[in-house]
Amino acid sequence: MAAYAARGNLKSLVLIPEGKIAWGKLSQSLEYGALTCQLKTDFDGCFKLLREIAPGATLIALLMNPDNPNIETDIKAAQDAAHALGKQTVVVNARNPGEFDAAFKTSAQKHAGAMLLASDPMFLGQRGRHIALAQQYAIPVMYWTREFAAAGGLMSYGSSITWMYREAGIYVGRILKGARPADLPVLQPSKFELIINLNTAKALGLTVPHSLLLRADEVIE
Repeated sequence: MAAYAARGNLKSLVLIPEGKIAWGKLSQSLEYGALTCQLKTDFDGCFKLLREIAPGATLIALLMNPDNPNIETDIKAAQDAAHALGKQTVVVNARNPGEFDAAFKTSAQKHAGAMLLASDPMFLGQRGRHIALAQQYAIPVMYWTREFAAAGGLMSYGSSITWMYREAGIYVGRILKGARPADLPVLQPSKFELIINLNTAKALGLTVPHSLLLRADEVIE
């Protein structure tokens, strides 16, 4: 994709999950000037927030894309964070939108009280489908970026994609001034945003603590 973008005199942005990355697989993208941004997930923060909005949830479903190269790292990090808070987890998989319904059905059958969505571009692109299923199965879901909450998801906590694109613009400026793309560092967001959709919380019958609303960067009503 980076090669095609370069031929069209366009800049491409490659989003990669946090963790161990096989940089050799990115070599072609970097060679053609792709900007690389690493998505960072604060699992500890996500589970603490879920505990506040769904205190009765003792089992948390982890919705993962098994085709994601970082799935093992993500599962371990999420499970460690959950266990530290006395929560149990169950992994449910979805490789594509056609598998979303089965993942939610399994979560409901196992009586998961909440769900954490893994950081994966496929989930972002298909957010409307699984947000509708979360409401259908009445499962509180924690998402990893604002776009989910804005589309009707309950709550998101993670790095800002808007920030990523703004930083990408700065990268483009540096490249146009002569910097070599391969010499530029991978972007690693340090600021996390908490977005709460109150309409969705009400639809799920959840009461959002006032202290949580005060900490939110944005409350959607």
